[in-house]
Amino acid sequence: MPDYPPVVGVVGVAGVTVGRSDGDPSASTFVASHRAADVVGLERAAYWPPANHRISCDSMPTATTRKPAKQKLPAALAKRATSAATAKTTRLLREAREQISLIARRKREITEAFYDIGVALTFLKSKDVISVLGRKSFAEVCEKDAGLSASTSERLVRIVAAMTREQALAMGQSKATAMVNLAAATPEDDTAAG
Repeated sequence: MPDYPPVVGVVGVAGVTVGRSDGDPSASTFVASHRAADVVGLERAAYWPPANHRISCDSMPTATTRKPAKQKLPAALAKRATSAATAKTTRLLREAREQISLIARRKREITEAFYDIGVALTFLKSKDVISVLGRKSFAEVCEKDAGLSASTSERLVRIVAAMTREQALAMGQSKATAMVNLAAATPEDDTAAG
């Protein structure tokens, strides 16, 4: 950046920012304008820098550049800040553990729910129930009344038919379905439960 000489005796007009550019840290920006000089009758050569030229004094090098020293917090304030941070951490940890516990409970409920849904679907699969509901097939009952796909419903009904509640819950829905499919695929006389 070029080294500009200090500005001396510049007059400003409304809308024009005028300051000193002599290294004074309190002067932040200097803007000069031909119009300002013309209004007050000064010749353009009477001031520096040229018209409409901006100089940021903050970016100009100074003789001494010091970083502000870190100030130590008063003991009472530091103690309160530490206490508040510890309390927040404790509260967040407690809330996080509660949410993890909630997730674990809901996962157990989902795991248990698949067998109960299979039992209910087994009831709905009866021809008499299908007729009473005014439907033509079990698939129609599943899709229109239960809000489940026919394939998912058939899987759940097969699990209920092949194993006890305890066996199904111990395996989980995916493994129970795999065991039922394996038992159906093999020619030997076996069951999904073992």
